[in-house]
Amino acid sequence: DDVSNNGARIPEIMTEVRVFDTAAGTLPTFLFSKTYPGYALDTRRVKNHLILVFADYLWVQDGRFESYGTGFASASSSGRSPYSPWIYSYREGGRPSDRPLKLDGADKIRGVGCTTILKSAAPDFDFRMTRVVSMNTKEAASADQSTAVLGGGDQIYMSERGIYLSKSDVSWYGWDETPRQSEPLLLTRIAFDGDSGAIAPVAYGVVQGRVKDQWAFKEFEGHDVLSVATSTGYLWGQGENVAQNHRYVLKTNLDTHTLDVAAKIENFGTGEDIRAIRYVDSMAYVVTFKKTDPLFAFNLADPLHPVLESELKIPGFSVYMHPVNDQKMIGVGFDAADQGDFAWFQ
Repeated sequence: DDVSNNGARIPEIMTEVRVFDTAAGTLPTFLFSKTYPGYALDTRRVKNHLILVFADYLWVQDGRFESYGTGFASASSSGRSPYSPWIYSYREGGRPSDRPLKLDGADKIRGVGCTTILKSAAPDFDFRMTRVVSMNTKEAASADQSTAVLGGGDQIYMSERGIYLSKSDVSWYGWDETPRQSEPLLLTRIAFDGDSGAIAPVAYGVVQGRVKDQWAFKEFEGHDVLSVATSTGYLWGQGENVAQNHRYVLKTNLDTHTLDVAAKIENFGTGEDIRAIRYVDSMAYVVTFKKTDPLFAFNLADPLHPVLESELKIPGFSVYMHPVNDQKMIGVGFDAADQGDFAWFQ
């Protein structure tokens, strides 16, 4: 359905969640349904709780955002960097709005309490909101628990203790007090209780690069540490834009509510990007590709001190790896025909 936002027609995207009883030996029986604003990004189920992640567009109070990055505050008017980005919206007469986000009542935005909505970890020009909902699948009348992060989301990784949201492709329109980063990956950790279904924001952090999928992540519970593998640059890039791959280890700092980089191994597989990742016990295996398939083996027995132990190069590349026993792994992927500086995969 379309809804009006100060005269503008905005598509209202809704997601319906239906719960069925799937007892063995019988046809599924419909129990109840709930409807949420926004479109579904991903889901997870833990015990009786369904974790739902939605992307939603923010509404603007008293007008629309008329400019995306065309206006910049000057050093003389703001006392900040001459390239400090700002965004403005209009009321009647062209005066900037002093309350741009439309509230649902006094204390909610799009149904989420204002006190549970987190700002982005970077000056990102993204007018979406990523909403996380914990729904009890056994009790239809049970109230949902929710939180949200300003800005869009790309991937979700979930451990037994938490939910991690990641977002790449951050729109940077200038420099602020924070040093500019080429390809920032924003990470938000949300604590989760499997018994009660309670969720609560814990920390956020920023590393360099983009992730292939959820398998790029692994949480080490005893150390309160998250490991992530990323890629930056592109395959035929030169100089600062050459493809590189990195492994970051982030530790949660509860005092500052940040995911701090505790260790890192940067710039491996130069000129190639990540095609597959697999964690097996204390080892992490990463496949990169441009011409041949380097398989990198990282020892994470001490997560705060990762070690790149060895690598193997073979033709083609794997997109999935599966451990068979302590000595063998099967890789499933593509063969490749060598073309000199690159290879065509078959």
